Amino acid sequence: MKKTREECLEVLASLPESTPRKGEVWRHYKGGRYDVLHVVLSANDASLPIVVYRETWEMGKGHYEPLYWARLLSEWTEWVWVVEPHDEGDIAYNGPRFVKEIEK
Repeated sequence: MKKTREECLEVLASLPESTPRKGEVWRHYKGGRYDVLHVVLSANDASLPIVVYRETWEMGKGHYEPLYWARLLSEWTEWVWVVEPHDEGDIAYNGPRFVKEIEK
């Protein structure tokens, strides 16, 4: 059943304080930095919040067209356990997929 505009606004208003917010910068566990553009709702299921974000590049790397991404909030906030091969042995990571960068 499709949600009304009011129900959609209620879903967005009820998101936890830890939800990424527009303008924040978050770091992926693999090291990439991303600007959060919006948190939106899925057109197919308005109870599914989605984070819309793009690559953040350091100044001086030249002109580029950034890539834009969308990820379910549940994936954004999930804990990941990854083991990747490395020349000096496997490297394991056990932690959040994204971490908010501290504002200076």
